[in-house]
Amino acid sequence: MSGSAKLLLILLAFIVLLLVSVIFLCIEPLVSAISLSLLLASTTILCLVISQDSAKGRAADIKLDKYGTTVKAWLVFGNENLFRQMPPKASYHALFIFSTDDRIPRPERELPILAKDLQEFRAASSSFEETSIEQLLQTGEGVRFPMKIPSRITGKFEVYFSVVEVKAEMLPDNSLTKKYIYCKFFKGKHREEGLVRMIPYPEEEQETDRERGRDRDGDNRRGSNSDRKDKWEDDPWDD
Repeated sequence: MSGSAKLLLILLAFIVLLLVSVIFLCIEPLVSAISLSLLLASTTILCLVISQDSAKGRAADIKLDKYGTTVKAWLVFGNENLFRQMPPKASYHALFIFSTDDRIPRPERELPILAKDLQEFRAASSSFEETSIEQLLQTGEGVRFPMKIPSRITGKFEVYFSVVEVKAEMLPDNSLTKKYIYCKFFKGKHREEGLVRMIPYPEEEQETDRERGRDRDGDNRRGSNSDRKDKWEDDPWDD
């Protein structure tokens, strides 16, 4: 269960206990005392969960700022609202791929093609990576740390796939008008230690002119993949 789900359950329990305490306050003092004790305990747990989640978030930010690598992350799938002008504080999760592998030839060309190709990904085995990537693509639910894309797709290159929170305030004109965003990525020693977080576009790319800056064609929203095959004649992923 995720931290936000735990927090929600504790909050609901807090509200229920509060209502029970009020109801029994005038009916049965002993029951009311027990309810108030439980209310105090749930309040304490709620505070601990909130502080723990906040501490984890701060630790992740520090690790990314200190050890993270800036990467260009290419969109696989995203919420429709990302492509409209959003309130500055809005955010949505989307699926991206990225790499720090400098052996990839023409990454600006090949990574967008791979991102589009992943829209039709199907697990070829029961491995964690295969099943987790398929689950995220089909349901949007699953692990929240970066996963290495299987070598049967990427060949000798190292490419990662992850859910990323896209923040409107970091987008030019509060809208995703490009097929990519920028992120800080920390690989970690173990798979579960990986971290990724969106960062603002470089200053020279912070365009507000929608017509000049827009380079998306809508395929990442619809999942269209009809023209991908003719772009793979010299496909480096098969080397």
